[in-house]
Amino acid sequence: MQPYQLACLFAVPAAISITVGLLIWRQRRSQFETLLVLLMFSTGLWALGYSLELASGSRLFYWMWGVVQYLGITTAPLVFFLLMIHYAGLQGFLTKNMYRGLWSVPVVSIALRATDPLQGFIHKATTIHHLGAFTFQIHTPGPWFWVQVCYSYLLLFSGIMILLYFRSTARMIHRRHMTLLAAGSVAPFLGSLAYITGYRPMGFLDLTPLSFTFTGLAAAWGVLANRVLEIMPVARTALVDSFPDGLLMLDRRGRIVDMNATAGQMLNLDVHNAMGEPVHKVLAQWPALLDLCNLEAEGKVEMEDHRRNLGTLYLEARLTFVRPHADEVSARLIVLTDVTARKRVEEQLREAMKMEAVGQLAGGVAHDFNNLLQVINGNVELALNEIAAQHPAYPLLQEVAKGGNRGASLVRQLLAFGRRQIIRPEHLNLNEVVVSFLSILNRLIGEHIRVDFVPAASLGTIFADRGQIEQVLMNLSINARDAMPEGGTLRFETARVVLDAGHSAGRPRGIPGEYVMLSVADNGTGMDPFVLEHAWEPFFTTKQPGKGTGLGLSTVYGIVQQHGGFAEVQSRPGEGSTFRIYFPEQDTPPLPIEAKEQATPETGRETILVAEDEDTVRRLATRILERAGYNVIAACDGRQAIDMAAEHEGRIHLALLDVVMPVLGGRAAYEQLKQLYPRMKFLFFSGYNVDTVNATFVLDQGLDLVQKPFERIRLLQKIRELLDRP
Repeated sequence: MQPYQLACLFAVPAAISITVGLLIWRQRRSQFETLLVLLMFSTGLWALGYSLELASGSRLFYWMWGVVQYLGITTAPLVFFLLMIHYAGLQGFLTKNMYRGLWSVPVVSIALRATDPLQGFIHKATTIHHLGAFTFQIHTPGPWFWVQVCYSYLLLFSGIMILLYFRSTARMIHRRHMTLLAAGSVAPFLGSLAYITGYRPMGFLDLTPLSFTFTGLAAAWGVLANRVLEIMPVARTALVDSFPDGLLMLDRRGRIVDMNATAGQMLNLDVHNAMGEPVHKVLAQWPALLDLCNLEAEGKVEMEDHRRNLGTLYLEARLTFVRPHADEVSARLIVLTDVTARKRVEEQLREAMKMEAVGQLAGGVAHDFNNLLQVINGNVELALNEIAAQHPAYPLLQEVAKGGNRGASLVRQLLAFGRRQIIRPEHLNLNEVVVSFLSILNRLIGEHIRVDFVPAASLGTIFADRGQIEQVLMNLSINARDAMPEGGTLRFETARVVLDAGHSAGRPRGIPGEYVMLSVADNGTGMDPFVLEHAWEPFFTTKQPGKGTGLGLSTVYGIVQQHGGFAEVQSRPGEGSTFRIYFPEQDTPPLPIEAKEQATPETGRETILVAEDEDTVRRLATRILERAGYNVIAACDGRQAIDMAAEHEGRIHLALLDVVMPVLGGRAAYEQLKQLYPRMKFLFFSGYNVDTVNATFVLDQGLDLVQKPFERIRLLQKIRELLDRP
């Protein structure tokens, strides 16, 4: 055999290795395939360098092709080790520093081989021998040669051990490919040992590059022919172990043959200890799941797990059968889904529905109570105007009036709670709203909590709906109460704040300008950073199921944003919480209370049609209007109002209609009266906004409305304003 013919013996596997590497490179999709390409290139360079060395005839070429060989000699074992690491899915354990350390020995070896003639660390001596037509080198190993050999053997041995360990727990389809890889991995050991010990079946030839080529081809066969990358263990780790659901597989004998990490976390089990064990032993603490595993038909079951610091976890388990053939069940697959979030949302939705029902009840009670208060407050007001201040009954009537006003405030709270009030923004003094709210706060939070209020001496006005502002105060107060179960201090404070561009930056919707600030602070349990981050989110709550809906603070946030303001919160565990609400300051001051009380009642001579189904309220309205000089036509519902208006011979200047009435409601009566009498003015009154069809049209069409219980002076002023309007 001629030298070039022998060189071709090594050139052919080199070409095969490099060609296979290029084929894998074109379809690579993961780091595993990239490493396999490097292994094929390393073995290819090794074999190619050895082939060219055999065909060379000078020391320069011997040295040059020897360096090319060493690129493969030093990198092939390391790439093989990394390949096994990725094949087993253990790459997460390797840090950047560990990668650098693994590559340090090959880099040093290549550098020493390139400069070997100068220092002899790789080969102490090299002699040229002639054997017939062949010329070949015989090297005397240097000190670093043995370092490289030991390092390569360590990498090869570690890679094979990793492969064998995972083969013992792998499924059958993985085992076949692992067996092929293990057989291919032994070949470099045998080739290297033959070279070092001097046992050379083909005389002077080194068969190690051929053996490494066989290893690379064994791995490539699994990639290209068996498509093993699609089902390799690292793919299982990437897909199954990172799957959001827990997966548990049982064989025909009821043993656990596969379980991902998610299932282990859900069931609080050690995955490695559970593998291969009977299911009745591993799942003894999960009787419902154990019963599911023994079913003869597919099904599902829900389970609860009460864990410390995590609350109650809800799991849903579904059983399906793995059938390689239609009539054969080879395995049972249990899919575990954490449905805790869904359960909590469902519970919150149920709580919200209950709160909605309570709100409807509160709104209904408030509506009826408003009619009673209207009669009480209206008649007391008339009585106070009929008797002198020196009369013995005058102070008694004043006390009744105060009680009625407090009742009206309580009704507003009920309407705010039930969200049944009609939204009517007005210029408000925030100090006045807080003081009014504090009068009923003790019944809301209990006497174990001290309440302080620090009002600002000079405070601008805000343009807001009183009921919604009271709802903000109520929600923040309830939140503070729940944070102080053993008692504490709840502090309200108002202030006028001017925010420039620097102070408003970073605040949501914090536009520079003048604001009226409301601060509500408690010294309760406080909130950790996670709770603080999600505090404003709807349905987010730290309370036990049934104790809260998670809508309180989100409602506050929504109301504040509707009013053009913004909110922020500061809190630390054990240090309490401080909520600051910012409302844009308005220029128009509110009408002073004294001015309202001292205003002169407006009078007139026009004819007014009153339609109200409550007899006592209708009589009160008639009495107020008649004493102010108006001619009154009283009807008990919308139908009677239309009939009486048709029978009236003179002009009816204004119709005062209740929004909700039997037979014919305020809206229907308005529409018919408007057609019959285009010049008629209209004023509505209502207790609450319970019927969107019959109530919101009042505001949608820009009509005027007086909220029950109305004050006599305010009613007369509003009527006079409408009558005088062109």
